Amino acid sequence: MNVTVVFHGPLSGWLGVERASFKLCEGALLTDLLTEIAGRFRQRMPGPLWKDKENKFNDRVLAYTGRQQIKRPETLLADKQEITFYLMVAGG
Repeated sequence: MNVTVVFHGPLSGWLGVERASFKLCEGALLTDLLTEIAGRFRQRMPGPLWKDKENKFNDRVLAYTGRQQIKRPETLLADKQEITFYLMVAGG
């Protein structure tokens, strides 16, 4: 199955891409996608952005599909799904 990832805001600058496609096995979970993201982009990420021991972004990076936040790493993904990652920033 294919999943498209969109890196929003500063994430795209750090990683060097706004969109990336990932080919995953049927029944893949968000955690599987995160493993693929780390394999492709970990070397470009600022240190505190990624939790190596937990194999995920830090808590300031949120994942959304459409308008719904994905909070659990064991969330099942679907073919042709688009996942957008946002970095929460303070200010105003």
